[in-house]
Amino acid sequence: MSSYLTKRQKNTLTNFKSITGVESDKEAIKFLRKYKWNVDNALGRFYDGEDSIFTSIKPKLPVVNKSKIKEIFEKYCDDSTDDKWTDDGMIQFFEDLEIDTEGLMTLAIPFKLKISSIDGIEKSEFVSGMEALGIDTMDKFRVYIPTIQNEIDSPSGFNSFYNYIFNYAKGRSKNLAIGTSIFLWEQLNFEERFNYFSDWCDFLNLPDGDGPKAISKDTWSQLLNFASEVSGTDSFENWDENAEWPWAFDVFVEYMQKKQRGY
Repeated sequence: MSSYLTKRQKNTLTNFKSITGVESDKEAIKFLRKYKWNVDNALGRFYDGEDSIFTSIKPKLPVVNKSKIKEIFEKYCDDSTDDKWTDDGMIQFFEDLEIDTEGLMTLAIPFKLKISSIDGIEKSEFVSGMEALGIDTMDKFRVYIPTIQNEIDSPSGFNSFYNYIFNYAKGRSKNLAIGTSIFLWEQLNFEERFNYFSDWCDFLNLPDGDGPKAISKDTWSQLLNFASEVSGTDSFENWDENAEWPWAFDVFVEYMQKKQRGY
């Protein structure tokens, strides 16, 4: 039954069945299709018991060993604290999960665990996040990683992930530094999402530029929409400066207009 599925869909199917206890490929595939292969949405609807597809099946709530979760957390603590990971602990955790410590998954995992700040993963957040995912061993987490990748690769999942990153990465600051923002956009492959990404970065890096000195939440969250708005645009001459865009985009458009005119 599942032979015609993509590799990504097969991974999602395996995860959904292992968590819910659903044995039938046919019924699980039908359910996942209904929720566009978004495993988190599908699990949510499965456990709230409101979807008629599985009315005859009693949902098997994820059973986790909280002590095991705490043991995982404590393994990556250093001598200075037992309730929060330092950078070294986080890096070792990612290495043990066999993921690229400089890759996007180091942001996607905190996203799924609902970690509030890049300043460190706190024990209470880690434990509650792991419980919510139904994970209490590193092996289970490794199996779950393809599902995380599937989610952030989907349009709706990416939008949620993207908006999360700002609050996570800014820590205690109000805004994100220009350099940090550009680094994150590069990690998120914005050169494939924004035709003028290179120009945008040049604009932000101008030594005496009139642009923003840091990236606000509004600018960050609206960049995807702005990128879509100007996609395929050869000229910015028809830009509506009275539209309700963040100020930074208006200044960028002015910069591009001057650049296209040769001055």
